[in-house]
Amino acid sequence: MTVFDGFSLVRRPSDERGLLRAWDAADELLVASLHRWRAHESQCSVRLLIVGDTFGALAVATDGVQRLGWSDSAVSHLATAQNLALNGGGHVACVGSPEELGGPFDAVLWRLPRAVDVLRYQASVIQSVVGRRAVVWAAGMDKHVPPGVNAHLAELGEVTMVPGVKKAHIFRIAPGDGHPRIQVAPARTLTVPEWGLELQGGPGVFAGDHLDVGARVLVAALPGLRESAHIADLGCGNGVVGIMARRHQPEAEVHFFDESHAAVGVARANVKRNLGGSGGPIHFHVGDGMYAYEGPMFDAVLCNPPFHQHGTVTDAVAWQMFSNARTHLAPGGELWVVGNRHLGYHLKLRRLFGNCRQVGEHPKFVVLAASVGPEH
Repeated sequence: MTVFDGFSLVRRPSDERGLLRAWDAADELLVASLHRWRAHESQCSVRLLIVGDTFGALAVATDGVQRLGWSDSAVSHLATAQNLALNGGGHVACVGSPEELGGPFDAVLWRLPRAVDVLRYQASVIQSVVGRRAVVWAAGMDKHVPPGVNAHLAELGEVTMVPGVKKAHIFRIAPGDGHPRIQVAPARTLTVPEWGLELQGGPGVFAGDHLDVGARVLVAALPGLRESAHIADLGCGNGVVGIMARRHQPEAEVHFFDESHAAVGVARANVKRNLGGSGGPIHFHVGDGMYAYEGPMFDAVLCNPPFHQHGTVTDAVAWQMFSNARTHLAPGGELWVVGNRHLGYHLKLRRLFGNCRQVGEHPKFVVLAASVGPEH
């Protein structure tokens, strides 16, 4: 028996094999802790903040409480709405920026992030929006909890570690008074002298403080990209691929897509820093790939896809990105993908497009191109 029995919860993108759940033991601990606290303290009217809900399981299981969700992931927002609709759980507002949170909150359910810089950033935001008598529960799967987590949480308040279950642990934090403001290290700036770039990073932004090898390999292949009027950087991260594509084709209209609000903010800053205002238009999109895009078709989509989601190795995200790209490519348009050789993306591209060719290589990576036929 779990707190999620009786709910119908799905992942986004869906797991067609049915092997992956939309919740885990850390979610169980968080919901159970909130229910016990409300029963013991007779807390009827509670303003609850949910941080890092992966697919909306926490929102669904806390129906009856005034809730606000904060997640950097637009996919999480969409999954939350989908699962609430499946389970009749009403509407829960989800925001991607801490400026939209307001406060104060009486309780917080917090899925601990894997990276220390993200943990400290989220802790500093939580510290600014909780009330004096608030309680914070922070939980994660043991293999994903960052090192030194106790010391970092102690900067937020008095920490009590609650016995864990199923390889998950939960911490109860009482912020109280007297704790100094949590200091967050400023974002690092990455200099790439061979390309004349200065790239800003940010907490949780992929390759925020280094240049990803896959991105290097994809950029190195860009001189072979045909002349394109409309180019998309799908899963843009810090924006380096789209920026370099624009450098090669200054008059192209370039669109940057990412599910991360932070990543799109960083990409926007990097575009301004490295490209200025000349050339064709530039657009930014936060969402689930190209799911909600309704603009002009693309001549080229450039993609450095992830091969995992929330710590789980899966090709579902990459497959969805490839499918999105095919839908929004003009006849004759091309999807360029970089990936580790062992991932076998050439098989997926041939299955989806009916063709695939290699346009760049590296000992560990390969750049592949697939084109849409004229009848598309």
